[in-house]
Amino acid sequence: MKFSVPVFVIVLILASLLLGAGFWAVFAASLVTIAAQVVIDGVWRRRHSSLLDPHR
Repeated sequence: MKFSVPVFVIVLILASLLLGAGFWAVFAASLVTIAAQVVIDGVWRRRHSSLLDPHR
């Protein structure tokens, strides 16, 4: 149990070093995709809410 955390950290560091730019590219792509979905969903809801509710 003593070596579980250090080994886990070392494995994470080695994995990050091996994957490198690939991991960060996927991470950035996922963040951009999520942000785009949130923005599109917000605009979509605003348009539909304005169409459904003329008072707004």
